[in-house]
This record gives sequence, structure tokens and C-alpha cells, in this order.
Amino acid sequence: MPLIRFLGPGLLLDRDGNPVTVRSRKLLALLAYLMTEQQVAHSRSQLLALFWPDATTADAQNNLRVSLNRLRKIPQEIAVDESEYGELLLVDRFTVQAQPAWAELTDFNQFNQLLESTRRHDHVSRGQCAECQARLQQAVQLYQGEFLAGLGLAECTDYEEWLFMQRERLRVLLLEAYQDLGDYAESTGDLTAARGFSQRQLELDSLREPAYRQQMRILAAQGDRSGALLLFERCRTVLSDELGLDPEPETLALHMQILNAEMPARADATDAPVSAPRHNLSQPLTPFIGREEEVEALQERLANPTYRLLSIVGPGGIGKSRLAQQVAAQQLNSFRDGVYFVALAQTPTAESIPLAIVETMQLAFGASDKSPAEQMFEMIGRKQILLVLDNFEHLMDGVDLLMQLLQKAPEVVLLITSRERLNLQAEDLFELHGLAVPASHTEPTAAHFAAIRLFTDRAHRLDKHFKLTSAQLPQVVQICQLVEGFPLAIELAATWIRDLDCADIVAELVDGLARLETTARDVDPQHRSLRSVFNASWKLLSRQERTVLAKLAIFRGGFTLEAAHAVAQATPALLSGLRNKSLLRHAGARRYDMHALVHQFAAEALANDAAEATLVRDAHSQYFLTLLAEQAVALDTRAAGAASALIQPEWENAVMAWQQAVAQREAPRLQNALDGLYRFCDLRGLYGEA
Repeated sequence: MPLIRFLGPGLLLDRDGNPVTVRSRKLLALLAYLMTEQQVAHSRSQLLALFWPDATTADAQNNLRVSLNRLRKIPQEIAVDESEYGELLLVDRFTVQAQPAWAELTDFNQFNQLLESTRRHDHVSRGQCAECQARLQQAVQLYQGEFLAGLGLAECTDYEEWLFMQRERLRVLLLEAYQDLGDYAESTGDLTAARGFSQRQLELDSLREPAYRQQMRILAAQGDRSGALLLFERCRTVLSDELGLDPEPETLALHMQILNAEMPARADATDAPVSAPRHNLSQPLTPFIGREEEVEALQERLANPTYRLLSIVGPGGIGKSRLAQQVAAQQLNSFRDGVYFVALAQTPTAESIPLAIVETMQLAFGASDKSPAEQMFEMIGRKQILLVLDNFEHLMDGVDLLMQLLQKAPEVVLLITSRERLNLQAEDLFELHGLAVPASHTEPTAAHFAAIRLFTDRAHRLDKHFKLTSAQLPQVVQICQLVEGFPLAIELAATWIRDLDCADIVAELVDGLARLETTARDVDPQHRSLRSVFNASWKLLSRQERTVLAKLAIFRGGFTLEAAHAVAQATPALLSGLRNKSLLRHAGARRYDMHALVHQFAAEALANDAAEATLVRDAHSQYFLTLLAEQAVALDTRAAGAASALIQPEWENAVMAWQQAVAQREAPRLQNALDGLYRFCDLRGLYGEA
């Protein structure tokens, strides 16, 4: 029994289960914050800002001191032996941290641990695992109400923001748990339990269509067709009133099935046998971290029958394959004939794709005059399957085959991972970017960002002494910022933790991201270094694309289409092609930039041709100093705002252009740009620059 309860009204219990009175709401809120964020030590200044933002420094410090003294008495009040768990608080002159062992006594920690154990468990799908269902049952029973119900502090805006994010995170976890419980109950024929779980989802989120659909299926299966149709009307009304939207196509299709009496009724399905879905998905060896929004978005698209060709597109190492595996594992109950992950990295040509698919499904071609593609169409044409085609970027000649497959197999859905978009009208493009990174380590929830959690997990696996503390958090945040949340780079950086501390890792990354590599045997050779990842993308480029990409590395802070044309001779078609290959990103209207990793390797390619690099630097300097010169007059008129807004995004480029002209002693060019430079700096208050 948890003695410290945060899932519901904050409550402390003694060993006999009797409530212990804590008269101060803020004191209970402080305890909850420290115990739920016990993985790091918190600076006193951070706690003052969270809980006493409007008090004077002296008053806030005194309030914190009194509160900590009061919290130290809690172990005695709830009859917990500190020799077993240690002191409740670890306090020094600068930081405060809850003793990690005390987390075992909180329902918050028990809830999260139960859910985490279901993610780490050796199974293919949580929704099919009986052992995990028992853990999910325990977890949802712990959830007695909204996290810290009634413990909002309106005057503490940072605390309120933290509280809101925690409540939302826990609500999503609870919804997912109820959904898995409901799916399992429905698949085993326990329709009464399944209906109860879907009802709890709707109580938490009245707009959750999968829960409506499950209840509609159950009512129809139990012979209550009118009840199912009434529930659909309720769903449609709620969606219309709240969002101004119609139900999803899948909900509409289910409604038509029930309306036309196409679903057989089952009065009692409790003993219905459950056949295990067919699949070839393997159990991941490391936990899947982050990407909650991406998983949910892809699940929604896969649930919509109008989306049959989905592509996850992004640079190598961004996590496309792992995301596709995670999504596919949650689809096992959605495809009658199975879910198959087809690895195409070693497939040499588009003509070999049918063989790769057939072998993955453990089928075989027979003696026939028909082509492999035609035989494949016949084999799977009537099947309802999800095919994950992984690493498709080198097989672009095979896109016509994909279209034929979708036409000849109307219940096949394709989920593609690729560094390059397929460029098909039927393609539903899902661009994947880096993991979320906090803007600053001072954010209250910085340690919960996906990039930080990924580094912490991978580092702890290699060094059990590693623990994310408030002293290390700034360096870990900087590591993740330097690689812009790039998952592979974060994992490679974490492998250095055995030999370097976090500050040293930062220093190494500042010197050059290309150093990131690993010798781990269970890592794909193509992912053992960032250089090998980039080289794989580089090989897929034409000579012209390589030349242009290298030249584009001269820019700092992004560039416009016009600048790219003037400096790198890049046409719109070339820029579009490089973006389709995940080597450029849109950064606003008619503006592009590169991921830091791509920029570094492209800059190396430019530096390898000294003569070309000199010409590009000169063209870059000429373009941006001309821009300053052309805006000089406007910067001294009523049009100064527009002129300043034109120069502002190019400031890094302008500074670099000026420095290049100074180095080359280009006095006339500098003279022409001087007025524009001075007036812009004056307008923007950049006096040190001017």
C-alpha cells in the first residue's frame, strides 16, 4: 500500500492506513514536486522561483527553510524507519533532493513503474500479453483521481505549468492503459470488461473515437444494435459541438456496417478462442523513449482506411525504423492476416522487392511463367496485412510496384521508412525530426524531455554510477542541443560516458560532431558512426546534388532560395530534391536550413576542394554585402522596419560576409556595405557589432 498518495488529493498515510494531516497546501505541493522529480537535485533558487515567485528573496528563503524543516518530520509522522529508506531529503547549501528510495512509497512511482515494466517486458505487444494485463490492472487501480487534485497554486505560474504537464502526461498514460486493457478483453471475448474500460476512456476524454468504436462493436456483438447506433449519434454530436468535425472514416464505416446489419451478433463470446496474430516483429533490446505524439498520429492514420500508403521520412539515424516498429507492434490486432517488417537495406534492386516481401512472410514462389511481382500479388491480394517496408530510399524505381500492390491488394496497408519521400500523390508523408530538447536546463520539466531521457537511459546502461543530477543536467541539455535532438547522435554520445564526464563530452562535440561513433557489436554497421550514416545518403546523390549541397554549407543560420541560386547555383528543383532526400529543411517561406550534422559533413565536402571553396566564400560575401548596401537608404526612411526585417534572418551570413571581405582586403565592397551595416546595427541596438 503506498503511504504517500499523489494520484488524487495529496494524502499521507501512516503504517495503519490512517491519514496524516498536512495543513499547508504549498507544503504538500513542495513534497510532491520533490518526490516526483527525485531523479535530480534542485537548486534552492529554482524552488524559490517555483513556490514563492512574488516574495522577496529573504522571505522566500525563510519560507523554504521552514518548509524543509517541516518536511523532515514526515518520516516520524507516517512511522517510516529512516534506517530503511534513508533521510527523506538530501539538503545542502545549494540544492535539495528527495531521497530516491522514498519514491517506492508513492503511488505516483508505483504507477509509473508498473507501466514501464509493461514496456520493458519481453513481449511483442502489450495488448496481447496476459502478464502485462495484470500489471496494467494494478496501475489503473492506483489512479484514484487527477494528479494532486486540489493542489493548484494560482500564484505560482511555473509550478502550475509543471502541474499541468504532469497531469496531461499521466492522463495519456492512463488512457493508453485502459485502451490496452479494453483491446485485450475484447480480443478474449470478455465484452463486459472491454465495455467498462472503453467507458473509462470516454470519462477521461469524451472525444476519444477508438473508445466509441469499441463500445459500438461490443453493443452490436451483444445484439444491441439500436444501442450501438445511438452511441454513434452521441459520438457525432460531441465531435460536432466540441470540434466542428465529423467522425473519422473508420467510425463512419463501422456505423454503416451496424446500420446494414453486417456485423454478426454474439450473445456470449467469453469462450471464443483467440488466434495469435501473424507477425515477424522482434522484441526491441532497449526501451522506446519519447515520440508519443508521433506514435499517436501514425496510429490515427493507420486506423483511417483512406490512408494506405504512409511514409516516415527523415535523415539516417533520426529513428524512422524504431518508430515504425513501435507503431507496427500496436497494430497486431488490427490486421487479420498479420503485420510484417520487411528489411530492405540489403535489397539490391527494385526487382528484388517482391522476393523480400514473400520471404519475410515465409511464403515461396512456385514454378510459374508469371513474374515475381505477379506471383506476389496473387499470394497476398486477398490478405489484410500491414507491410512495413524499411529503408526504401535506394529503391525509388520500385514506387510503381507499390502502387500496383495497393491496387491489386485492397486490404494491404504500406508503412514505408525512407530518407527520401516517394513523391506519389497517394503518399501520406510523415516527416520525422529530432527528439524534443529543452530550450534551457532551467525549465522545470527539462529532465523529462525525450532527448534528455534517451541520453540518461543509454548512459546508465553503460555506467551504473551515472545519474542525472542538477549539476550534470546543464551539460546533458547542451549535448542534446548540439545534436538538435538527433537520436543516433545522442546514443553515440552516451557511449562516451564510461571514459568522459558530461562536460568533456560537450567539449568533444563542440570540436566536431563527426567524432561520434561506437564499436558496439549489436549496432548496425551503417549506424556505428555519424559519418557512415551521412556517407550512405551522400552516395544516393547525383554529382550536381553533391556539388550544390557542399556549396550550401557556406551559409549560416539558413538561406533563401534567391541566396542559394546566387551563391551555390541552386535551382528550385535541386533544392526540392535535396529536401525530399532529408538533407535540407524548410525554415519558413522560401527559406531553408540544414541539420547541424548535415551541415558539418557538407562543409567538409566543400573544404576538400580548396579552389571551389574560395569561389563560394567570395560569392557569399558579395551577395550579403550587396544586400546590406541595397538596404542602406531604406534603413534611414519609414521603410526601415521592412528593410531591417529583411536583414535580420541573414545577420549571421552578413557578419561572415563582412569578415571574409576584411580578410581579403575588399575595401570597395566594405565601403559600399558600411552605411547599411551601421544603420541596421543602430536600429537593432547592436552597438558592439557596429
